[in-house]
Amino acid sequence: MRIPTHSRIHRQERRLPSEESVNQCAQGGLVTGADRPFSEDEHVFWTGSPPTVPCSHIQCRRCKELVRHVDHRKAAVSESDADKETLYATANPEESALLSSVGNQAFRLYFCRCEWASVGGANFLDNSDQPWGCAGHADVDGSWAVRIRRRSERFVAAMKDDAAASKAWEALAAEPVADPLMLYRQLMNTTQSALVRGRAAMAIGALSGDHSDAKSVLTATVNNSDDTAAKAEAQTLLAQLPA
Repeated sequence: MRIPTHSRIHRQERRLPSEESVNQCAQGGLVTGADRPFSEDEHVFWTGSPPTVPCSHIQCRRCKELVRHVDHRKAAVSESDADKETLYATANPEESALLSSVGNQAFRLYFCRCEWASVGGANFLDNSDQPWGCAGHADVDGSWAVRIRRRSERFVAAMKDDAAASKAWEALAAEPVADPLMLYRQLMNTTQSALVRGRAAMAIGALSGDHSDAKSVLTATVNNSDDTAAKAEAQTLLAQLPA
């Protein structure tokens, strides 16, 4: 069993993708609420399958600007064109009087020069009213597309409550990613496998130093699961957690 303690790749300097080396997010890309962090790696795109990856490179088809965002905010005033222009020109939009944080912790406000929208869940841009879409994610030699699709396939396999889930977890945990906490939190919350859920919770604790999820998940497995292998592993892992 592999519980990763460190899983990061070297971050390269951001650059606009060329036409010859671009991966596009499925369904125009995802816009999400503030509970879903962006990948730390600009190469990462959404394949259309789990894990959920908000698009980090969105462009407006109307004003041609890259879409910006601010978390835990919604618009506090009328949606005038002047307000949108002002907000887009603001260096620190989280401090703008045009936005409100009251009762909006779950929201992420996306905005360009001509449009803005608050998102609290997850929306496909192809189905949205905004003139936005994924502007592409650089992939110099095609290796990122292969790697990210393989990660998605392993994530989906690890979600299932079958014998292959544990093997898929081992393969997934062995791959370095830029945003392991995002990956393991999503897996912990979506997997049907008690074994994988416990391992993902342990990985979160190892990476963040916060073992509360692991204690809760593993205790629930010991008390409630019918999976004898998962119960035995959970008891072993609980004993390894700091008091």
